[in-house]
Amino acid sequence: MLLEGFTITSILPTPKDPSMIRIIAKLSDDISEIIPYLNAIIPIANYNPETGSLTFKKGDRVITLYPRTCAIGWLSDEEDAVQTMNWIKDIINETYERREIITPCYEPGGVLNPMKVHSLLPGTNCEQCGEMTCLAFAFGLTDGEHHLKECTPLSQPEFTDNQQALTKLLERVAKIDL
Repeated sequence: MLLEGFTITSILPTPKDPSMIRIIAKLSDDISEIIPYLNAIIPIANYNPETGSLTFKKGDRVITLYPRTCAIGWLSDEEDAVQTMNWIKDIINETYERREIITPCYEPGGVLNPMKVHSLLPGTNCEQCGEMTCLAFAFGLTDGEHHLKECTPLSQPEFTDNQQALTKLLERVAKIDL
C-alpha cells in the first residue's frame, strides 16, 4: 500500500455552480512515484512533468493529483468528496501493487490522447460515426462514448494499418472504472 489515507483540508463552492463543491485534500503519503503509472492507465489524463501533477475526469468531476495533495471539482457534497477520495486512494494503491506490469508514461497527455487517436483516423469527416468531424470522433473514442467499429472508413483496406495501430493503442489502456 502506498497511500494510507487523506484529510480534506478545504471545501469551497464551485464558482460556476455554487450548489456544487470543490475540495483540496492532503495525502498521507507522497505519491509522486506512482503518478507516471497512473498516467499510463488512465485513458485521458494530462500529466505535467514540471509540477509532477496529473489531471483527469471521473464523470463531471475534475481531479488533479499532486505528490502530496489532491484537488477535486464538481462534487455534490462532502459525502461525495469522501467517496471520490476513497476511490482515488484505491486506484493509487491498486496501481502501486501492479506497477511491475505497467510501463510508466512520462508524456503529457498519457497513453490515449485524442490528438494521437485523431492522427490515426482516416480524416474523411464523413459523419458516418455520428460526429461532424474525425477530431470529434477521436474525443468521443477516448472518452469511451464511441467504438472503433463506428468509423466505417477505417474498415477500408487503405486504412488497415491505421486500424491495427488504433486497436493496439486502445488495448494498451488498462480498463479501470472511471
